[in-house]
Amino acid sequence: MSFISSFVQLAQHRSFFPREVNRVVVACSGGPDSLFLLYLLWAVREELRLELSVLTCDHGLRPESAKEVHEVRQRAWTLGLPCLVQELDVPQQQQTGESIEMAARRLRRKAYLQAASEVGADRVALGHHLDDQAETILLKLARGTGPRGAGGMDWLSPLNESVSILRPLLSTRRSEIESCLSTWGIRAIHDASNQDDRYLRNRVRHEILPLMKERLNPAVIQHLAAFADQQRKLDAWVSHEAQERGKSCLVDGNLCVESWRFLPEVLQERILMGWLQSKGADVGVMGLPQFNEILQDLNRQVPHARRWEIAGAKIRVDQNILSEDTALKIPEEQTLTCPGRIWWEPLQRPLQITSALSVDVKASQARDFNRTLTAFMKPPPVGQSLHLRSPQPGDHYQPLGMKGRAKLSDLFINQQLPAKVRPIWPVILCGDEIVWVPGFRVADQWRAGPADCVKLELG
Repeated sequence: MSFISSFVQLAQHRSFFPREVNRVVVACSGGPDSLFLLYLLWAVREELRLELSVLTCDHGLRPESAKEVHEVRQRAWTLGLPCLVQELDVPQQQQTGESIEMAARRLRRKAYLQAASEVGADRVALGHHLDDQAETILLKLARGTGPRGAGGMDWLSPLNESVSILRPLLSTRRSEIESCLSTWGIRAIHDASNQDDRYLRNRVRHEILPLMKERLNPAVIQHLAAFADQQRKLDAWVSHEAQERGKSCLVDGNLCVESWRFLPEVLQERILMGWLQSKGADVGVMGLPQFNEILQDLNRQVPHARRWEIAGAKIRVDQNILSEDTALKIPEEQTLTCPGRIWWEPLQRPLQITSALSVDVKASQARDFNRTLTAFMKPPPVGQSLHLRSPQPGDHYQPLGMKGRAKLSDLFINQQLPAKVRPIWPVILCGDEIVWVPGFRVADQWRAGPADCVKLELG
């Protein structure tokens, strides 16, 4: 069976092109791999119902790159295919802390999406092959990775909701590609930077893998690729389990750490990774040591809140709830008249004051900060009103029945008021004197009298 026939069978078996008409962008640098992919897809375009477009990128890294872009465009036109050209200028757009390789990859992915949008394609085909897969696995293992990274590159991976990267050559050896190009009489461009051993991948390609083939096993490339394939299958199963069992840990977009701790570690890792990604963390650049440190920290029960900034996402854990660490806007002071009602914006809760004939002891003993909190106290003097503000450094008062005064910060910690709401928790004062803090007792000197009192409620 010819290579082309076997490729058609592979494409049909793996549903590379499932539509009646498949619009595909072929990313082509003019090198052997991508050029081979271009001619291969062109050869099977009718049988697999393909509408092809070519994308070539000038990274602005080598003087000869403009000439290579022109050559790719000429080849595309010779095949009767439209060719899109993207000038990336990687050095100019490289971000702080970003390597040249990372910047080039980021800009290429952006170019893929733009090209796919222009031609209405849902596939961008790349020329990654079996040898590339083996190199990728070794690099990831050497740098430190988990099961997902050990799976290497997949045949199909999403760029966004509607466009995916397709790697139809992942089972093809580099030697097969070179042999076919020779048979077809096609001369590819050879990038001199692929021989530069300053780049780690080139050292793996030219030094490490050849040594492993010679000293360990001639079939090491195939075995590494097979290992990656098994890892991807395991990863798919773990992802499904994490998605199903993680539902019980998610409440209003937050992660309930207490129930999460009872799950197997492999599911903990996947649920946490998915949650971080949903909060904007770029998990692709997250280091494994940092992730493991957070994983271990979350499995420890400690009384204080903890904060992290992870790959662009700010998060915090408090009272066994993992949430985004959003900046809180400290509200302005407000006045509360009797009777009256105001809306405490930071908590999205009402606070009201009404007259009462007696004290409801049961209601005033409630301590659930998420439910209605009630207090009874003597009315403010004639001509004076109550006002609300957020806590301030040094705030202290004497709660009913306590000897001496206590700092609000200590009361908040001892009564386990969630740390994320402490800066915006309402404090009720008369003049400069704290009379009540919701969830705590009224001030001792403001205890309700036997006949006349007012009722305060934080809804």
